[in-house]
Amino acid sequence: RDGLATLELSDGSLHRAAAAKAQTIAFQRYRLEIPLHPPTMGQLGRSGMTQSALLTTAAELGPGHPHYPRYMIEYHQRLALPLGSFILTVLGLGLSQIGQGSRLALGVPLGLASFVGYYILLTAGKSLAESGQWPAAAIWLPNLLFFLLAAHLLRRSALELGNPWLERAFLLLPRVIRTLQARFTGGKPKLRGGP
Repeated sequence: RDGLATLELSDGSLHRAAAAKAQTIAFQRYRLEIPLHPPTMGQLGRSGMTQSALLTTAAELGPGHPHYPRYMIEYHQRLALPLGSFILTVLGLGLSQIGQGSRLALGVPLGLASFVGYYILLTAGKSLAESGQWPAAAIWLPNLLFFLLAAHLLRRSALELGNPWLERAFLLLPRVIRTLQARFTGGKPKLRGGP
């Protein structure tokens, strides 16, 4: 038929697994019809739209429309998230240099903390953008902050200045944890390996 591609299979089986169950269907003849025309914009939703379609739809709605921020958030997230991945990678390079002269491996825990911090800022920015306030700025703010941090760390590494404030803060962390632990356990810090 017009607008359809037909795929005919014979003497086969279909296998489907869902959770703990599996299903097998044997067939002698299986016919699959695939539409050749692309779906219309109304069928796609925001996640299936192109960047230009997102901007066009947002412009048609106008800044006063309640759905305007959603289209702008989707548009800017598609640009900001890949760049954010690159910025976090570059930040990891700078973090890997911290504590290199000592026995402490500070890069991995600081990298994980940076990722969590980035995700928290991105989520907060998205919430701020959904409220209609500064959709573009709210999405790009985590990238800007982490870019500045990455540039600072890389500059200090390139000049071989080190980051003594970060290293000292990391050395104080066990003492802070013990103090908090003592406060919440009634003044009796727990010993490692003990009951």
